[in-house]
Amino acid sequence: MTTPTSNAEILLATTNTLPGTVEAHPEPNGLVTIWVRLADRSTLAAGCRSLKAVGARLSMITAMPDVADPGHFIAYHFDVAGSTVTLTVRVGPGETVETIVPIFRNADWHEREFVELYGIGMTGRMSMRTLFLDEESAGRRRSELIPLSRIANAASTKDLWEQLEAAKEAQ
Repeated sequence: MTTPTSNAEILLATTNTLPGTVEAHPEPNGLVTIWVRLADRSTLAAGCRSLKAVGARLSMITAMPDVADPGHFIAYHFDVAGSTVTLTVRVGPGETVETIVPIFRNADWHEREFVELYGIGMTGRMSMRTLFLDEESAGRRRSELIPLSRIANAASTKDLWEQLEAAKEAQ
């Protein structure tokens, strides 16, 4: 067995040990883009630790609804010296995913955001301070309170904020 020498070879060797499907796209410049669909969400933290061991930096986390079945996909995007690795997990309704904040501190904001926006459950978090919602709204998804499309459409007007203020005063 030969020892991997390039960054791309190290990333491929690391991601190929993760349980799930790996899709790699080597680039002519020596970099690589790798997508890993983890077979089980319980392996996420171990996968993140493996990537951190080879110098990965968490770039962002993206949560998105699964259009085929109830639930969500969460994509964890990493940069390793210019190459990218994305770990994807599926979280069904009522299921939770383990926090990766102890491994990558910058995951905090992202995790709190997808808990509020999508209602995805988290385990192992020390704090679940809200980002956007009042503390009394804890446990509710923001989309249940104000649809995101309405927020986006009203971003350039005062209409939404005037309605929110009127509702607040009515309480």
